[in-house]
Amino acid sequence: MTLFMKKNIRKITIEGSIYWWAVKTSYVKKEAKMRIYETHVRFAAYLEGYRATPLVIKFLTWEDPIGGNPLTSSSADLANLNKPSLIRKLILYGLSKAWEPAIKGGHLTIENGIAVLSEIGIDTSEIEI
Repeated sequence: MTLFMKKNIRKITIEGSIYWWAVKTSYVKKEAKMRIYETHVRFAAYLEGYRATPLVIKFLTWEDPIGGNPLTSSSADLANLNKPSLIRKLILYGLSKAWEPAIKGGHLTIENGIAVLSEIGIDTSEIEI
């Protein structure tokens, strides 16, 4: 299944350019008695018209079946991947790290999204596993 399905994709305009973005979450159960899950969250964005050169940032965090995970639940504060303000920061970060969305082969994948959040000034102490 692709990350960029029409029903899950959102639009954001940054510095006059239109970007499309989506977040996908998958889970691995870690502790049966405590019902704690390891959560893999994948953020992806592309410049309109350049879907083949996305920015992909991967996050590894935890999930609670009642409260959700700290990156996509409604209780998430500064690190909520549903907030356009954070999406803007992630896209600008990618652009500053050699993501060239309008050039063939210009895609960028960042494996440690938690480190990215820390680098852009977000406290990650509650997010890390």
